[in-house]
Amino acid sequence: MRLCYALLLPLPAFAAGSAADLAERAVQLDQVTQALKDEAVELGREVGLVESAVNAPEHQRLTIYLRVDIAGLLLHEAQLTLDDRPAEIIRYNDVGARALLADHSSQQLLTLATTPGAHRIELSFRGKFSDDADNAPPIINTYRAVFDKAPDDPAELAFVIGRASRFSNDIRVDLIQLRSSQ
Repeated sequence: MRLCYALLLPLPAFAAGSAADLAERAVQLDQVTQALKDEAVELGREVGLVESAVNAPEHQRLTIYLRVDIAGLLLHEAQLTLDDRPAEIIRYNDVGARALLADHSSQQLLTLATTPGAHRIELSFRGKFSDDADNAPPIINTYRAVFDKAPDDPAELAFVIGRASRFSNDIRVDLIQLRSSQ
């Protein structure tokens, strides 16, 4: 019996050595995996920039954003139409709708190439307040405007959904020009 006990003593020391080795390898594998993930994100960003430059050269580029400045307004859907192009429809799940409510948060809806001059733009949206009853009617709003795209300059526009005033419950949509060199 004593002999068997003596033979078992070296096993835990051997197992501990392999466990430490295994833990170190696991840490190294985790570090390599994280580095690959970081590289994949960076590569995706660079591919997006190249794609944007090819599909919408800077002098023709129009980028449109959406911001929600009303606490608790959860969008279910937004529809963006530019001139006679097919509408871009963006659907929001609960997480996406809540992300728009974060301070200074905006979503890039669309980047495209367009010609200089006047353009018709329309934003329609549908949503509810987070504390509305399930059977409450949805909030539906549409905003139409005309904007001028300067030649040889990129343009950035933002739709801002907010209150008509600090003391009003009425919803107001504004179209703000963020960037243009004109």
